[in-house]
Amino acid sequence: MFARENGLLFMEASAKMSTNVEDVFVATAKAVVQKIDEGSLDVKNESNGVKLGYVAGGNTSDTMGLRAPAASAAQGGTCC
Repeated sequence: MFARENGLLFMEASAKMSTNVEDVFVATAKAVVQKIDEGSLDVKNESNGVKLGYVAGGNTSDTMGLRAPAASAAQGGTCC
């Protein structure tokens, strides 16, 4: 009831029984991405506790965009 009243994500999980453990992480990640896309969470402000990762092999200024399309081989990108 507390989570519902305060707009929080709440899921029951059991590491011992391996119930909903992965679902909790996926739901949390989706909620974070949704807040970033809505603009209610600024990834440039590290005090929010969320920051984008760096592109492998790129410069420290090259960050992965959540809305950016994946690089294809035709665009000079690499896979994996």
